[in-house]
Amino acid sequence: MHTLLFTDVENSTRFHEAFGDERAAAVWTAHDRRSRDLLARHGGREIGRADGLFLLFDRTADAASYALEYRAALAELGLSARVGIHAGAVTLRANAASDIARGANGLEIDGIATPIAARIMALARGGQILMSAAARAALAADVPAGAAVVAHGHYQLKGIESPLEIHELGVRDVSPFVPPADVDKAYRVVRDGDLWRPVREVRHNLPPERDAFVGRGMELRELAQRLSHGARLVTILGPGGMGKTRLARRYGSAWLGDWPGGVYFCDLSDARSIEGIASATASALAVPLGRHNPVVQLSHVIAGRGRCLVVLDNFEQVVAHAPATLSRWLDAAPAAVFVVTSRERLQLPGEQVLAIEPLALDGDAIDLFVERARAQRPAFVLDEANRTAVAEVVRLLDGLPLAIELAAARVSVFSPGELALRMRDRFKWLGGMRGASQRQATLLAAIDWSWALLTAWEQAALAQCSTFDGAFALEAAEAVVDVASWPQAPPVADVVQALCDKSLLRASV
Repeated sequence: MHTLLFTDVENSTRFHEAFGDERAAAVWTAHDRRSRDLLARHGGREIGRADGLFLLFDRTADAASYALEYRAALAELGLSARVGIHAGAVTLRANAASDIARGANGLEIDGIATPIAARIMALARGGQILMSAAARAALAADVPAGAAVVAHGHYQLKGIESPLEIHELGVRDVSPFVPPADVDKAYRVVRDGDLWRPVREVRHNLPPERDAFVGRGMELRELAQRLSHGARLVTILGPGGMGKTRLARRYGSAWLGDWPGGVYFCDLSDARSIEGIASATASALAVPLGRHNPVVQLSHVIAGRGRCLVVLDNFEQVVAHAPATLSRWLDAAPAAVFVVTSRERLQLPGEQVLAIEPLALDGDAIDLFVERARAQRPAFVLDEANRTAVAEVVRLLDGLPLAIELAAARVSVFSPGELALRMRDRFKWLGGMRGASQRQATLLAAIDWSWALLTAWEQAALAQCSTFDGAFALEAAEAVVDVASWPQAPPVADVVQALCDKSLLRASV
């Protein structure tokens, strides 16, 4: 048995178009040198090369170590590659010296293991290392130090009779470990009795993604782990514009195969009452509401879906109705799981909170700006000439995803340097994103939405807290904030806590 490893450098054609053949050739030369030096270190053999590599190893552990180091080496060159690993029986056949002189490979590999490894590689995203169950079994306990292997379910590969279980090799506590999406020659399947059913046939109402999902790998992994470990109610908590909705949708799409009863996305942004919550939820579940108690009716509907995921988006303005709706559904449908996005905690028993922070300024924030800027100007490239300006833009925007997207939409008119100068008037320049909901079309609207949900004394307290420059202690707030004009207002400490719970202040320990 041998271990086969395929790689494919992502977006190699666009790389040539953006940088030109001469610069691209220099990068490819560095790629080849580093990959071959690593190959010698890990005892592998190069079988072929195109936009990536076809490599052969005697030990799966060597292939796994090579894959991790190869990925790190490519990141230093500004590249990423798909990697697929499979262990199986192969026949090795040496070519004649005369054929090698004409450009033939020195060694040919025959056997079904080769197309399997190639299909697994094609299934991976850029930067992702996938392996078959056979490779995982051959690796056994020899997982490289600091690495982890996570199972992603079964996939049907074109030309292969039975589905194969696919695993991902990554860096522990760093890699997002997101199940790969379906591709032309491979798609995820779930067991349905004696048959395998494509995951794409699982019921859902998730809208298709219109652009690339960027970052949030840690948050996706954390959400997936909590739900896989038995959490039944997770609230994705954060201020407006932080990307809570997109994160919930991304999880639903990527982990669709974990929910045979379906994934249902409910937009509650227009709901203001129990009836509004029920109406939006019924619409997502595609069921008509009868004349009797709609909450009870939906309890039976959700329970009848078995293991399903219900995403309740924008719950902040109906938090007071959570006990009368969501709490009852949790009790009535024990196999159902709920993910809620909100700017405020629900305070329900069993609730787990996943607080969303701004994007990392030196990583995901810049990547998001570049990705969205390319949607406006396909030739946009992050280089030494504009890197500092882009970093300044995302810094001025505090890593807020909505603000970064709004700023990147302006690159068709302004350079990153010009944007950085204009960021002093953020509310004026960050607006007008077509297709977004009204509350997210501008940065000001997103903030207004949160402001409108506050009580009068909470609005006054938040305004008074703006006198502080940066962080402040609770004692300082108690000395400055005055809510005496509202007799029903709680103590200042409780008001500050409420502002934290509503994602308008952030507590640090």
